[in-house]
Amino acid sequence: MSKFHARGLVYLGARSYYEAQVPGGALAVTKLLEPELADFFSQLFLGSSLDDALPILRISATAAQLVGVPQTEFVSRNAAWLAERDLRGVFKFVLNALPAEMVATRLPRLALKYFDFGEASAHMEAERTCIAQQRGIPAEMAPWFRACVQGFVPVALSTAGAKTVRVRSIDDEQQASLEQETLTLRFEFRWA
Repeated sequence: MSKFHARGLVYLGARSYYEAQVPGGALAVTKLLEPELADFFSQLFLGSSLDDALPILRISATAAQLVGVPQTEFVSRNAAWLAERDLRGVFKFVLNALPAEMVATRLPRLALKYFDFGEASAHMEAERTCIAQQRGIPAEMAPWFRACVQGFVPVALSTAGAKTVRVRSIDDEQQASLEQETLTLRFEFRWA
């Protein structure tokens, strides 16, 4: 087990998406995993439990393979689907009541509540432009995190009333070197 942990909600959300979007559902994904990873993904996850975060990388890669799309595209779709699902009802009412700027600056910290690592900050750089940082992200999870942000943020900001939301990673290549254990991911959220 790695020292990086995710709440069970991460795996429960993945299973829900796989059931809805992967031919054969979560069971089809599990059948393609090596035995130890299949056992891990088959366990009972509790929403607030802390489980190893790194297996989601191989699990989502296997699910993407079943769908026939690149892993980052699959993870981005998964994040957007979860945002659509989870931001209904009372959350939609709350997001509609808050200005998009407030939502944008809070999203990076909210995202890291699903993990026991990392710190986040965000500030408005200009009108309708937010710069966000997530520090202490495991280097091998960086592409997965970027894909999650690129899928989730447009849905959340659109729910808050923002139009034509664009998310851009502003990491430089040197910083994204896999020799580092953790990275700082930087994003620009811009909307009309």
